[in-house]
Amino acid sequence: MEAARLSRELLCEGLEAAAAPEGAFATRVLAGIRAEESRRLAAGEFWRPIERLASRLALTAAAVLLVLSVYLYESAPQRNRVQLSTQTEATEGFPEPAAEPASQDEVLLSLSENVHGR
Repeated sequence: MEAARLSRELLCEGLEAAAAPEGAFATRVLAGIRAEESRRLAAGEFWRPIERLASRLALTAAAVLLVLSVYLYESAPQRNRVQLSTQTEATEGFPEPAAEPASQDEVLLSLSENVHGR
């Protein structure tokens, strides 16, 4: 316990209060900040025309690709496009619908044929 008390007293004696900053300190800090800002802006000015050129180039390339894709789609052979020109192609594979029965007797006969025909 005595060692802990002694170390606390030594630490308290070793710490001195920080002196208040001089009036020139704030001026020097603000001047440094302004100098750093102007240096960064000057470096950014070099890249600005290159950025504009790159964005214009990207927009031009996108427009060219769009025009080219429309041209290629329009000039593609007709065999690649889906066309249903006749009714038989659309209904191929489906059975023909049965004609409507003329009377109730016909309905009963068709049902009996289906049941007994199994």
